[in-house]
Amino acid sequence: MEVISTISVSKFFNKTSVLDNVSIQVNEGEIYGFLGLNGAGKTTLIRILLGMIRPNEGVVKLFGKVVGTKFNSWNDIGYLVETPCAYPNLSVNENLKVMYELRHLKNRLLIPAIIDRLKLTAYTNTKSKNLSLGNQQRLGLAKALMHQPKLLILDEPINGLDPEGIVEVRELLKELVGKGSTVFLSSHILGEISKIASRIAIIDHGKLLQQMPTEELKHKLIKSVLIKTNDNRQALKHLIDRGYQASLKEGDEVEVKGEKAVLYPEHIAKLLVDHEMDLKQLYVHTEDLEMFFLRAIRT
Repeated sequence: MEVISTISVSKFFNKTSVLDNVSIQVNEGEIYGFLGLNGAGKTTLIRILLGMIRPNEGVVKLFGKVVGTKFNSWNDIGYLVETPCAYPNLSVNENLKVMYELRHLKNRLLIPAIIDRLKLTAYTNTKSKNLSLGNQQRLGLAKALMHQPKLLILDEPINGLDPEGIVEVRELLKELVGKGSTVFLSSHILGEISKIASRIAIIDHGKLLQQMPTEELKHKLIKSVLIKTNDNRQALKHLIDRGYQASLKEGDEVEVKGEKAVLYPEHIAKLLVDHEMDLKQLYVHTEDLEMFFLRAIRT
């Protein structure tokens, strides 16, 4: 089942195009990573998904229903968009009670359960304005998660969290998906997305550039062999003479590309040692998601 579907969605502010013919599909039980630089159109699309603004063109569906004035499944959705909002003079517990009432929930145990789950117990009676940035983010997540939504839409959910908090949120999202929820996750922390997303999409200047399963991404990452010797220029000459795709990189390294080099780096080592070159470094390097992302938006 497609939990999120956008069909040729475009959005303009005055004459400026912010989204240009964006079509995405997010399936039930996925963690869908949505990547883009600041100003790429990520938050605009999220606001359209949540009915906060309307597209100029195209159709948006959640749970197979068109998002519009008759859409009635908002209680199946949790969200955190940009910075978490809370009533500054209300405590953590009071803020969650407000959200509880607004959603017309019927189980009072949901509030202490989510406070405990997000490790806010020590701050239950602390006013929102007195929370650290990280705990404000936890409160925002608590409000998004308290009603156990079928769809969770998160925009930069780990902003302000320390490393322990980031790991906790990662495990929490995996737990939710394991129970049948779907997560749409926008973040600039690309390494985190690569650890949990089942599919990723890349948007730049309002245009969707790529959309693929994370497993497929692994096959698109560029691999190369990085070498340092006692004479890199001489090493480069020997490698080129033997037909390798080699070049000098900044940082005093020789980079060797191509399947032959990546699959058999030991052949390179033997070649250089046979030519009496002292090897200081030789390893197979794989670009990470951040490098792939930058390459995608620059091509």
